[in-house]
Amino acid sequence: MSNFCQYGSGKWRNARFRYGVKIIAPLLFLSCYRDLPPHKVPLIDIYYPLKNGYTWSYIEKEYSLGVLYTRRITHRITGEKIDRDKSIFNTNPEGLFAIYDRDGVAKSGALVVKDPNGVGITIRTKNDMPLYPSKLYYLLKNPLIKGNSWRNRVSIFDIPGQRFEIVSTNAVVELENGLRFKDCIEVLSNYTSDGRRYTGRQWFAPNIGLVRSTQERHTKEGNVLVYDLYLSELPEFLDLRPETK
Repeated sequence: MSNFCQYGSGKWRNARFRYGVKIIAPLLFLSCYRDLPPHKVPLIDIYYPLKNGYTWSYIEKEYSLGVLYTRRITHRITGEKIDRDKSIFNTNPEGLFAIYDRDGVAKSGALVVKDPNGVGITIRTKNDMPLYPSKLYYLLKNPLIKGNSWRNRVSIFDIPGQRFEIVSTNAVVELENGLRFKDCIEVLSNYTSDGRRYTGRQWFAPNIGLVRSTQERHTKEGNVLVYDLYLSELPEFLDLRPETK
C-alpha cells in the first residue's frame, strides 16, 4: 500500500478522507445550482468549491476485523496561493488529507491543487508548494462528463492499476443523517490492494464538494462495505455564495 493513501483504504492510513459529526434534521433535498449561475462559473468550481476558510464536517465509519471505528472530522482550507495556472490550497492536519509520521501523529495536511485539468492532491514542500506539481492525484478531472476516465500515475499516492471514471452527473445521494443531494457527480474506481479487490465511489454535490465516499471489498459471499465517509452538516460557506440572478 502506498504511503499516501486515498479515501480511507485501510485503518488509519497516511492520507485519506475522514469525517466530523452533527446530525441534521430529516430529509433536506438540495438543488444543484441554487446559489451559483452555472454559465458564469467553471464546472470544477461548482463541484469542488475551494477558498481559504471553507470548512466541511464529516463522519467516518471504518470496518476492520469485525469492529466499527467511528470518528468526527473537520476539514478546512487554511491558506491559498496562485502559482501561474495553479491555485494551491493548504489543508489542516486533522482534515481529510492528513499525512502521518511514523508514530501515527498527523503532522500536516496535503495540498489541494486546482489546475486546468481538475482538482488533485499532492505532498507539500517546506515553502508550501507542490512537491510533484505535474503529478497530482486527481479527485476530479475535466471534462466533468459521464464516461470520462483517468488513472493517477503517482506512485507515492496511487494504488497500482486503479482507474477512475465518472459514471453519473445527476446522481442522487441520501445520507443516513437525513441530508439528500441531487445532480451529484459520481466517481467510480476499482482496484486491488493486499490481494483483495475493492470498489470505491465518491459523490460530489454542486456548491459543496465531496458529500460521500465509500469502499466495498469483494468477497465470495458478495460485496462488503468497509468504509463510509459522509457529510454531517451543511457547510456554513453556503450562505456566503452569491445568489443566482
